[in-house]
Amino acid sequence: MKDLREQLGLTQDEVANKVAAALREMGSKKDFSQSQYSRYEKGIPKLWPQDVMEAVAQALGVTSSYLLSVEDQFSHHSDEVLEWLKKPESAPYAKEAFIAYLKEQA
Repeated sequence: MKDLREQLGLTQDEVANKVAAALREMGSKKDFSQSQYSRYEKGIPKLWPQDVMEAVAQALGVTSSYLLSVEDQFSHHSDEVLEWLKKPESAPYAKEAFIAYLKEQA
C-alpha cells in the first residue's frame, strides 16, 4: 500500500482523509485518522473490517482484491488459502475476495 500511495503522490494524511470521506459516503459513522491508516499500511491489524477495506481501496483507486493481492496469494497458495478459509476465524471479506477471484478466473 505504501508503494501505491507514493506512486499516486499522496501522503498518509491525504489517504486517511479520503478513507474517512468514503466511509461517510457508505453511511458509516467511523472516524479514520492518519495514525489508523499508518497502522493498516504497516499490516496492523491483519484482519480489516469490510467497510474499511472498501474505503481504503476506493481512496487508492484500486479494488479490495488488489489490496489483498488476491491474484498472487490465491494463484500460488490456493490450497493453503482454502484451508485457512475453512477456519472460523477467517474474515468474511477474505471469503468474498476469494469468491470474486474465482469468478474472475472462470
